[in-house]
Amino acid sequence: MPEFASQLLQMYQNTPDSLSLTIKGPAEARMSEKLEGFRLKQVKKGVCKAESYEKTVPLFAIGLHLDLPESGSVQGSHDWYTEGKSVPTYFSASFSNIGGMIKEKPATGGSGVNYTISWNIGEDVNQPWEDPDDDCEKISNKIKWVNKVLETYKDETLRDWARKFHGDGRKGMSEYQKEVEREVSEAFPDTKGNPAGIHSEFQTNPNCTTDDCGAGENAPVIGGIIDGESFSIMEFDSDGDLVSADDDLMNYFRGQNDGFDGIMDHEKQHVDDLTSMGYPKSIDEWAEFEIRGFKQELEHYKRQLMEKDCEPVF
Repeated sequence: MPEFASQLLQMYQNTPDSLSLTIKGPAEARMSEKLEGFRLKQVKKGVCKAESYEKTVPLFAIGLHLDLPESGSVQGSHDWYTEGKSVPTYFSASFSNIGGMIKEKPATGGSGVNYTISWNIGEDVNQPWEDPDDDCEKISNKIKWVNKVLETYKDETLRDWARKFHGDGRKGMSEYQKEVEREVSEAFPDTKGNPAGIHSEFQTNPNCTTDDCGAGENAPVIGGIIDGESFSIMEFDSDGDLVSADDDLMNYFRGQNDGFDGIMDHEKQHVDDLTSMGYPKSIDEWAEFEIRGFKQELEHYKRQLMEKDCEPVF
């Protein structure tokens, strides 16, 4: 053990002073920045032509790991090119110059692209002070919202209304869900007093392998939506076991939505239910399906409230 500790200390002593920084792109860049290029399109069998092509690509993160000069001034630029033809699915490019060894990591899924990373990092002492009470208020508001959602899903009168006018199948479930969302949104209006629309950027797709979509007959995927396009965050097998997870994507959404981890607890409960019980087939099953998910989300926010020593919400 002493020998290992000595080796570890020596490794750290030999590591040069460096700066590690991850910069997440703003929403405006994700909406407006596009990659331009060419692609081959089949005109008829055996005949292709090149055409101009552009694709909006979400900018998730740019990572820098740089030598820290004695002057403290950290600035520079680096260009590189990746061979190939495929278009990036999203950006998570990084660059390092530690020890004089240039290391480049292009955007995932992308090739045939020119990259330029420029940096000029200075000192900014005018960062706004963050009041810890603001965190307590945000979490408390999430708890109040989830409590209202649970109250609405538990309302038997609302379920009866949907069954009476729309039936107890898919149509009834759809109309029931719309009415739940309407009631919750009216209870939490926006700053102008208008009903705040409920729009979830996350969803669990059951990926049914049979028409019945029963227990063990689906392989769920939890996805996140960016600019109308769905990206896979986590994939599961028919037993509900995690098959793959996109860490870069999770970090991106976590940076955009401070309730991300609570929402993921909600969605994982849906995965458990889908693989063990199958897809809901009635209004009652749908309501209980959502209640179990929101209960998991609520427990997450309650833990956050305790960890931050905030006043409890009743």
